[in-house]
Amino acid sequence: MLLYALFGWFAELVAVFFVLRYMIKQRKKKLRTETSNESQATPSFGFLHPHSLSGGGGERVLWCAVIATRKVFPDSPLVIYSAWADAGVKLEEAVDRSRLKVREQFGLDLADVSFVPVDIKCAHLIDPSQYPRLTLLLQALGACFMGFHAFWEQPVDVFVDTANLTFSLVTPKAFGAQTVSYVHYPTVSTDMLTVVRTRRARFNNSSAIARSAGLSFAKLMYYHAFAHLYAFAALCCDIPMANSSWTRNHLNSVWWKRTSVETVFPPCPTFCEEATVAFPRNESLIVSVGQFRPEKNHALQLDMMEKLAEHDHLKATLLMIGGVRNASDAARAETLRKQAEERGLAVKVAVNISREALRTALRRASVGVHTMRDEHFGISVVELQAYGLITVGHRSGGVELDIIDDGVTGLLAGDTAEEYAEKVNHALRGMSKEKREAMREAGMESARRFSEEAFQEKFGSVLVKRIASH
Repeated sequence: MLLYALFGWFAELVAVFFVLRYMIKQRKKKLRTETSNESQATPSFGFLHPHSLSGGGGERVLWCAVIATRKVFPDSPLVIYSAWADAGVKLEEAVDRSRLKVREQFGLDLADVSFVPVDIKCAHLIDPSQYPRLTLLLQALGACFMGFHAFWEQPVDVFVDTANLTFSLVTPKAFGAQTVSYVHYPTVSTDMLTVVRTRRARFNNSSAIARSAGLSFAKLMYYHAFAHLYAFAALCCDIPMANSSWTRNHLNSVWWKRTSVETVFPPCPTFCEEATVAFPRNESLIVSVGQFRPEKNHALQLDMMEKLAEHDHLKATLLMIGGVRNASDAARAETLRKQAEERGLAVKVAVNISREALRTALRRASVGVHTMRDEHFGISVVELQAYGLITVGHRSGGVELDIIDDGVTGLLAGDTAEEYAEKVNHALRGMSKEKREAMREAGMESARRFSEEAFQEKFGSVLVKRIASH
């Protein structure tokens, strides 16, 4: 009896699957009719990016990817799944508003790009603030639902995730779409497992858990279980791309997939031409650029300045420039400002400054610092180099593997304030003028590798090669 019941349930599931598949096929045909493209020779593309107009590095990736796709598939219908209503954008205004906003934010021209906007009403499901516990798992479930919702609203031939939502690919893949994912960072990595296993307190591993053997073991088991789910979801990705060698290496170690992961460096605002304009530099001004998030480790920069103050001949000033996303970031920036004042350090904190003010600071400064460990890539590091600053970055992650050639295009330091102070002191006073200028020029030339044009060319070529082979 049980066998008959199981067979009946299975038959019903199969019937539902084929009915949904037929409905999805009809919806695809409707998209081609609405976009005046009846040809089946060119695939339709859908880009999932919940907050498409937020103005961050991920959004720059989205719009550069859209432009690249339009260049190599000029006749393909394009769809963008985003939380348009949450951003206060009506669907009938989405294309024009996007063109205006993207030009203002990134200087990108979407005049020749048209797309069908689809509103996703479940963006809150991937917000980590919604889940104080089991955050990774619950975000993954939210991404699965988001992928189903987006694909059901408007099915496409090629479903592209540009928001690091690998779990969103499950439904599109199940219903026959080819899937693409641009991975900004691995959702779970071997580094995360190592931090928990060795019981080290970090921004993503609280001291309370690090001190407890039982809690550390439980968290480690949770991470291992989630890593298997993540690897399973990755099986649904046909064309994986990573933003750096560091990210690619971690995906290869965590994912079960044997399809090669393409390294496609993110598009960076490399304004090298501006840096060549004659502008007097303050040889004692140090700049750091990065959001005031815990992992950016601005506290190390304060310790570095304290060590630099021990060099009596140096009168260096540090300008911390960064954005704040919420009240926690704002409080963190204010705490840094107060600590610098209490310790008598020559440190200024600038929050959410204009793009022009940032450019002025980068033209005037002499040295740039970046203190995040295991930065997946490091767009701000590229920007520092592009403006001709001698850049001191952390000896880890994409900064070490892809951006800074130590002693040639910049300098690398470890985890200690002493080493950062030593490298900054060397950049400020330890080099000859000829060596300093050579490093500036080498850094600027290196930054050109990560331009928007380079990203678009590589992204487009990967699509052509892998979609054609499919």
